[in-house]
Amino acid sequence: RHTEDVATVSLALAQTLLEAGSSSRAAYLLRSILEYKPDREDVARRLVAALTAAGRLSEADAVRGKYLS
Repeated sequence: RHTEDVATVSLALAQTLLEAGSSSRAAYLLRSILEYKPDREDVARRLVAALTAAGRLSEADAVRGKYLS
């Protein structure tokens, strides 16, 4: 339960970072969430969006292939 709570709070923080234009920082946080909760497809989708916004397209494709296919 604790891991899920931390993931939820971290996801909210990452969304705030994305909205503030800090896509690289958001991507770092989202990637760390996926390390603990690899089943969170919503986190993977936001990570793809953050990486794309940061111009890190090959990393976005890798995340898409690993978590969303």
